[in-house]
Amino acid sequence: MIRFTIKQGDMVEREIQLDQDKITLGRREDNDIVLPGPSVSRNHAIVECSHGRYIIADSYSANGTLVNKKAITSTELADNDEIVIAPYTIIVNILE
Repeated sequence: MIRFTIKQGDMVEREIQLDQDKITLGRREDNDIVLPGPSVSRNHAIVECSHGRYIIADSYSANGTLVNKKAITSTELADNDEIVIAPYTIIVNILE
């Protein structure tokens, strides 16, 4: 299970806890995590769980995805990683 704490600036907007194998993030309403805003792509990124490992992949977004301040195409997530998508910072907590 994974929990995302979504922030804009210093303000925590919401926390979302999910236990599914595929999580989509983006501006469109049909994403699992909707991040409204013009600088967020409709389908911005995907997080997939396989054998207890969470992998995030950028979905060819216009403005890219950062993990711990590094631009990524795909990388494994660890507890307390920070994902940046446009104005949003998402803190990752991997739960047992």
